[in-house]
Amino acid sequence: MGQKRSRHGPGPSPGGRPQQTADQPVSTGRRWTGFFLGQLLGATFGRFTNLVVAPILLFAALFLVLAWQMAPQRAIDNVRFARLTARAQGRIVESWLAVEFDPSEMGQKTLWRPRAYATPCAVVAYEPAGGTSRQRTFCGTRLKFTDGYDVPSLSELSPDVPFAWMRAANGFAAPEIRLSRAAREWLATHPPHSTFALPKPPPATALDELRLAMDRPVDAGILGWGLPAPKIPLAVDPGNPQAAMPTGFLKHHWGPNWILFPVVAGLGLLVWYEGMALLFGDLPRFYGYLILVLPLLGLPWWGEQFPRYLSRFHKGLAGVLSDMFQDIDPLGRLTAGDRNDALLADGDRLVWQLEASAYADTVGRFRFARPDPPPASADAAVGALAATVTAQARQLSEADRIDLFHRLRARKENDWLGDGFLFLSIARERLLDSQSTPAERLAAKNFLNAWFTQPEEVVDPKEPGAAARLTVYRTLADVPDESIAQSAKSFAGSAR
Repeated sequence: MGQKRSRHGPGPSPGGRPQQTADQPVSTGRRWTGFFLGQLLGATFGRFTNLVVAPILLFAALFLVLAWQMAPQRAIDNVRFARLTARAQGRIVESWLAVEFDPSEMGQKTLWRPRAYATPCAVVAYEPAGGTSRQRTFCGTRLKFTDGYDVPSLSELSPDVPFAWMRAANGFAAPEIRLSRAAREWLATHPPHSTFALPKPPPATALDELRLAMDRPVDAGILGWGLPAPKIPLAVDPGNPQAAMPTGFLKHHWGPNWILFPVVAGLGLLVWYEGMALLFGDLPRFYGYLILVLPLLGLPWWGEQFPRYLSRFHKGLAGVLSDMFQDIDPLGRLTAGDRNDALLADGDRLVWQLEASAYADTVGRFRFARPDPPPASADAAVGALAATVTAQARQLSEADRIDLFHRLRARKENDWLGDGFLFLSIARERLLDSQSTPAERLAAKNFLNAWFTQPEEVVDPKEPGAAARLTVYRTLADVPDESIAQSAKSFAGSAR
């Protein structure tokens, strides 16, 4: 790095004698000329230089971070984790999904989700043996916040570390998203990127679209009523009870890989040297090596800071590097600390509530209270929820039930799928009841026909309460309408 300068420095004259000192007064003028020439050339060729240097620094940083995380970082973690010899049971007292999104990167674009990351966080209370109650906040797996990210059904902070939403007063799970103020304002002032496959009328803003993704009353009821709040087994340092980590996370923690470390580290250092030589090769050797080594001392913090530095050379590649850092062992990520230091702990909150739901005029009209004792399983919760709606719907006047069926039919025809399931049983009952008026039977029949029209609700056999939900569909096989009966049999059969 410093040798390049020595080749261009003063040297012997052709006759072997040192150059005359008469040249010295001119050197100041030459230095100023060289400075301005350098500025001109830098402005002219700076973009080209950046295109060359940025990829080199990108790969160097990637290899160095990989090397650090595969050995030194794990060795440091092993020393910390070895002190966690005591055990305690933790319970979640606050939970949220931190959605990170930088609106300044959007420009005129509206497709924001591929640029956002989501991280579940939970405040866990626990009582160490012989100690007072304490709290520790954990933030887990950080993944892209794609359209397929299932917010209501989120159940793990990281592999084998449970997560749960807080419960509302009616016992329903209450999903919560937290955003920065700038992100929320951007979402509230921009339309959805696409209205394809969205219910009609489509949400007016991207923020409304995000609320819609959280708005699934049936799932929230099943999770809240049928799944008990999970306990989180913790490993605790007896000498420092505030230091605790979930035992499920420790089970998956690997030891350092000192065999592969020198290969990856050596490759990273080589590429790093070449990149820094391109940038600072004309500096004196001492300063060149100082600039080469000093940034390496901050290697543990590169994951966040280095992409910001690289963005001065090439913003696009800096974003690529940031994504690469995030994709290094994403399932092995779990941070622990105080609540106030947690990711978006004090961000703007979006909390789902049934009374403020898009379904407030259908399922939101009914009163729900989690049974005591609560249902023994998610399948039992499905039965309890359906029974609650059916019993209260019987108490409505005929005119109100007809109006309810009309609303449910209209919602389904506009692709709203979040509420209709809970009304299948009362619709079947009114259709089979000989005491029902023709108008009520017609309204119930039209709702059921609409419910089995595409797009249909999807019941994943692996999701909580799936068996009981399919049982409800099978009961519709005896209704006196061949189209509904066959659709119900087909739906339950294909789902099974």
